[in-house]
Amino acid sequence: MPSKLGNTIWYTVQEVADVLGKSYGTVDRRIQSGLIPYSTISNNKVIEHGDLVKILESEKLPESIIEYRLGTSSPKNNEKQQKATPEAS
Repeated sequence: MPSKLGNTIWYTVQEVADVLGKSYGTVDRRIQSGLIPYSTISNNKVIEHGDLVKILESEKLPESIIEYRLGTSSPKNNEKQQKATPEAS
C-alpha cells in the first residue's frame, strides 16, 4: 500500500516491482543505474507517484492497464473525461 507524506504519494521498491510486473531485483538495478528516480526516506528507497506514472507510460501500456495497476485513474484519462463531459450552462 503506497504511503502519503505531505502532498506526495510514495511507493516502495517492492510496490513498484509489483505494479510493473517485474522482480524486486530488476527494479533495484534500474534504480541503481539511474533509470528510475528515487528518494531516500528513513534509509528506504521510495519512488514518487508521478515518477511511477512516467515509468508506466514509457512501457507503452494501454491506459486501462495503467489504471488497473495503479488502482486509480491516470492523468490522461481524467483529461479525456473532462473534455467529454459537457458543462452545464
